[in-house]
Amino acid sequence: MQVTTNGGACWKSRRLTMIKYIIIAIIGVLLISALLPSYIRIKGHSMYPTLHNRGVYRVIPRPFVKEYKRGDIAVIYVQGIIPYTKRVIAVGGDRLRVTRKGEVTINGKPLKEPYVLPKNRGGKAVNIVVPDGCYFVMGDNRCASTDSRDFGVIERWQMLGKVILKERGKCQRK
Repeated sequence: MQVTTNGGACWKSRRLTMIKYIIIAIIGVLLISALLPSYIRIKGHSMYPTLHNRGVYRVIPRPFVKEYKRGDIAVIYVQGIIPYTKRVIAVGGDRLRVTRKGEVTINGKPLKEPYVLPKNRGGKAVNIVVPDGCYFVMGDNRCASTDSRDFGVIERWQMLGKVILKERGKCQRK
């Protein structure tokens, strides 16, 4: 009399089922973390006085941002390093002119920038037409900002999210 068992087949089936659940769980965690609002801690003074060094701010992740408009504050990815936080100054199709004194015109009209302190204006001069699908970004503290005047325009895929709510950091910390 021969006795056979399917213990080996049953064990393999359980193992495959467990692996499937682990993969589904990992994908779920990645999707949830990509879609939920996140937070960013500011390092530096390039967005002063709007955003403060060491302040923590809420960010809407890229999948939920329909479009970026002039004046939006975006978290961007540039040159394979840590993310920058900059203000969108011009969008695709805009003719942008920035003088050495920091005066900004878009399509021939002066840009009103109440968020830039007079002492923080200045820097490199720029005169370009922003390509479609691209953005020109600058820090609010123009004298202390590395931005599109240095690394050029950025594309939509480089936008990681939009800053929407200030959580902490009401006063500047040194």
